[in-house]
Amino acid sequence: PPLRWAALCVAPAVAARPCLEAAARKRGDAMSGAPHEDGALVLYQHPPAWGLPTTCPRCLAAHALLRWGGLGSFQTDSGGNSAVSPTASLPALEDGEAFVGSFEGVRHHLRETRGRDLDAWLGDGARAQLAAFNALTEAQLCTATESALWLDQDNYQAVTKPVFVAAHAWFIGWRMADRRRHAARTARPAGATDESLLARGSEALQALSSQLKGPYLFGEQPTSLDATLLGQLLVHLYCPLPHHPLRDVIAELPNLVAFARRGAAECFGELPEPIVDGANGTAGAGNSAKGPRERPAKRTYTPAEQAFHETSRWYMIGIAVATTAFSVLSWQFTQDHYDFIQDQIATQLETQIDRLAEEAAEEDEE
Repeated sequence: PPLRWAALCVAPAVAARPCLEAAARKRGDAMSGAPHEDGALVLYQHPPAWGLPTTCPRCLAAHALLRWGGLGSFQTDSGGNSAVSPTASLPALEDGEAFVGSFEGVRHHLRETRGRDLDAWLGDGARAQLAAFNALTEAQLCTATESALWLDQDNYQAVTKPVFVAAHAWFIGWRMADRRRHAARTARPAGATDESLLARGSEALQALSSQLKGPYLFGEQPTSLDATLLGQLLVHLYCPLPHHPLRDVIAELPNLVAFARRGAAECFGELPEPIVDGANGTAGAGNSAKGPRERPAKRTYTPAEQAFHETSRWYMIGIAVATTAFSVLSWQFTQDHYDFIQDQIATQLETQIDRLAEEAAEEDEE
């Protein structure tokens, strides 16, 4: 019976998931209100906030890949639903019939299909350095960033979780935020502490700052590593986390701050002032790193976003109604079935007793 109850309660939600994913895929970009055009280049990303086009460092890096790769004409879907991605992670890129997920998947697709490889101009020695710095950035800086955003309880409750809750209807945002946090927890190295992650992230930032001697990490042209670093830095410079020691480390490296401001202007145009000023590493005018913050004004939803939220709301109502109906009907069915089984058992016992009594009587007569 417990398994039956669990199956009946979960079945409606499981049945509704393909519908929710299909709605997310077809609704177009709810944040901009623009429907997807057939065959268009579409970048799926997490919701925007803090003056950035997306809150995800890897999604920002995918933006940079496209912009620096000369593919500035593309659409974005800021729904933040990683379930639509082939790898169950964002960013994801839809290019005609092709659909790839993750930053590495986007980079590989642009190189193999579009012929846009930011690393093609590098020599063998520079490529070896690039691979080493990529490994350092992924293992130390990216892990520290995810921990600061999603695993620090104060940061999660005050900043990152509310972004997802505000961007989606009902508890869908809560579920998506929890999914992001679970992914960050899974990727965290075993035995790592907040202090060790901070130290490793700081080490990576120091190494990247030493490598940055020109406009970009390897000279006069950007590479895929520049895109990764840009996404990481922008989140640290703009995200108003209450506990953010990595931002203090970046503030002491003005060449990284200047690189981030320059890259942001090239890839995203005009952005608000960051928390850290590029000239002297102090708090900027746009987002003060200290002191009380005003509650942000409630965002006005576009018609497309309102329609998506309304559709999501009705899906959730339908799931609740279906679950309740299944529960009531299954209880009634279980009760009726139980009574039927009890009657069958009682009848069989009476028949068995009568047969035994007859056999005993026949033996007495003999």
